Amino acid sequence: MKKIILLFGDLATGKSTLSNILANRYHCLLINKDNIKEILADCIGFESRQENLKLSHATYELIKFMLLKIAPFGYDLILESNFHKDELNELYMLLDNLEYEYLSIVLTGDIDILYPRFVNRAFHQNRHPAHLSAKLDIYENFKDYILKNRNWDLKGKIMHLNANDFSYQCEKTFSEIDEFFK
Repeated sequence: MKKIILLFGDLATGKSTLSNILANRYHCLLINKDNIKEILADCIGFESRQENLKLSHATYELIKFMLLKIAPFGYDLILESNFHKDELNELYMLLDNLEYEYLSIVLTGDIDILYPRFVNRAFHQNRHPAHLSAKLDIYENFKDYILKNRNWDLKGKIMHLNANDFSYQCEKTFSEIDEFFK
């Protein structure tokens, strides 16, 4: 059976880093939301938060489109994003119809740890402007965003990883994922 990892969770938890590690380890195709959104933003541009949200929606639609085009070939995949509840529910239904076995890897952490990491990444590591339009540099906005978006309805096999530090990137985690790919 085809396998897919849905890797998602809080901002600044290391989702992209982990998805790249897993794609290399398991020789999977990786579809990463941030990369697609950055390309769209560079090509199309945006001037407001509303336009940026449209880019996010278009990015999600492209992820679904790519999934539908790739699925008939039977490739194992990793989809990485900060999926919202409705997107995730739609993906679960789609994956059931496409006869994929899926593993949801959810990265979360303490907001007081994630916030400084987010701010450092956003403003000291030249984060792409497509990821900076939500005014999440204000602690209360960041906290509200994280708490609002943790309302996932999870299905199937689930792995919760605490991302307060990056110790989840270890052999114990990888051996559990190895089992999924067997």
